Amino acid sequence: MVVLFGIGVYCVRHQRDLKTYLLADQNVHWLVVAISVLAALFSGITYLGAPAETFFHDLRYVWVLLSFLIATPVTTVVFLPFRQLKPVYCLRNLQRRFDRRLRWIASGLFITRVTFYLGLAIYAPALVVMEDHRLDAVDGGVVDGG
Repeated sequence: MVVLFGIGVYCVRHQRDLKTYLLADQNVHWLVVAISVLAALFSGITYLGAPAETFFHDLRYVWVLLSFLIATPVTTVVFLPFRQLKPVYCLRNLQRRFDRRLRWIASGLFITRVTFYLGLAIYAPALVVMEDHRLDAVDGGVVDGG
């Protein structure tokens, strides 16, 4: 953790403003963005569930993985070029296009979704750790990172 913190402190020195931090001066290749988006979609649930899904339902799960590999570059290339608006926040663009109420609704729905997802993404691997090491739920969550 100390090494990661040190890398973060070192990299922050090169950041001039929020736009540089969030958008990397908009000079990142689309393939790097696609890989980053794809990596963000995976969690402990994916690594635990994919082999089980494949075991119980043959190789039908390959189509799900294939859809990720197709949809991520398409989304990155087709739907993200609205960056001509120079967005820093997508919610700010919602407010510009519609009104402030929609921005608040979208923000609230996003926070709710991420809260439930993160709880599940931490709890599911914690169950595996708990069963594997004969720990209680709190210890399993601590070992898993929750």
